[in-house]
Amino acid sequence: MYFVTTFLNFIVGAAEFMGLVVIILIIKYYRKRGQHMSQAQVNTKVKEVASKGMTTCTTPIHAMDIVNACPVMTRIQRVNDNLFNIREVRE
Repeated sequence: MYFVTTFLNFIVGAAEFMGLVVIILIIKYYRKRGQHMSQAQVNTKVKEVASKGMTTCTTPIHAMDIVNACPVMTRIQRVNDNLFNIREVRE
């Protein structure tokens, strides 16, 4: 009986720990999702727009950071919830 109780306590403890890890990962994901890009990241994306004419990013906040930093006229195209194309507008 002692071994059964010990095994069940181990399973319950592992499940609690796994729940805690999942909660921490969810919190980290949502905190990172809402942040702006660093200036170095923005500069890299702006250079990519200048050389290729387009770039991609994963959040609308990052898309606006890139558009605001570009010296040329750009347009944001939303592909889906997690992908945005930033294109240089050539008239």
